[in-house]
Amino acid sequence: MSCDSYTECAPNILHTFKGCYEAYLTRTVTPAVFSAIGQIISINYTIENRGTLPFCKMVKICDSLAGENCYQCVDIVPCCSQTFSTSYIITEQDVTLNSIPTTTIAYVQAKKREWIKTNCVIETLNRVV
Repeated sequence: MSCDSYTECAPNILHTFKGCYEAYLTRTVTPAVFSAIGQIISINYTIENRGTLPFCKMVKICDSLAGENCYQCVDIVPCCSQTFSTSYIITEQDVTLNSIPTTTIAYVQAKKREWIKTNCVIETLNRVV
């Protein structure tokens, strides 16, 4: 469960004799574009349970823009979701680049010592000139 690599984007599904654990990640960035140094970008991550078993005591989100964040959560039952939030402040380097490619992946605690990986969300945050 390391945030060191954003290259393995395939989610894993954990099957047990009682059912399966499967998590899906969506990411929303507001505003969708940036314009100046110091601008605050709000980021919402939604973890959806697409499996047949409830999961979650902890979520670890690895975002190439906002960094690594851990969140405690309530049990997420099948067909339900929970949203977590953070923010990012635009830097001088971001403005110089004109666009920021981002990759986000999450790990959800399925059982005491088992974690499942979500899909990757790959997006580009663009500068408005």
